[in-house]
Amino acid sequence: MQIILLNDVPKVGKKFESIAVKNGFARNFLIPKGLARLATADALKNIEAMREKARLMRESRDAELLKKAGEIEKAKITIIAPANAKGALFAGLHKGEIREAFEKQTGIAIPGDIIVLETPIKETGEHRISVAIGDTKTSFILNVEKEKKEKAKKEEKI
Repeated sequence: MQIILLNDVPKVGKKFESIAVKNGFARNFLIPKGLARLATADALKNIEAMREKARLMRESRDAELLKKAGEIEKAKITIIAPANAKGALFAGLHKGEIREAFEKQTGIAIPGDIIVLETPIKETGEHRISVAIGDTKTSFILNVEKEKKEKAKKEEKI
């Protein structure tokens, strides 16, 4: 079955590609989840317009972010996460958590896809997080601190 992908699908293809997949995969997974649509004659004609619209939106987003590149580079974000005594986090920090903390602490909304993170962050301390805006690369500092547990005070009853 010939389909057009509406989003990037790992191990299948990129957004707006027209590809052939098995009927069951398309009907039972891709189309119901909104990841693809049938590649009809009209859809194939409109695919170029969809690519162009997505490119223009990406360029305008990147232009806005480039204006704020200096602010992004000066940013120092702090995330407090549970960790063991050696500083190893119980759960790694991913792009989503970093993006949310960045937006909350700086007021600058950045999409998660511009954050370059090879592997999740799994230990406390300072980390330099790279950001790729089009061809421009910048970075900011992420400080991961151990969550402090407050011990409940026991009141003595007399």
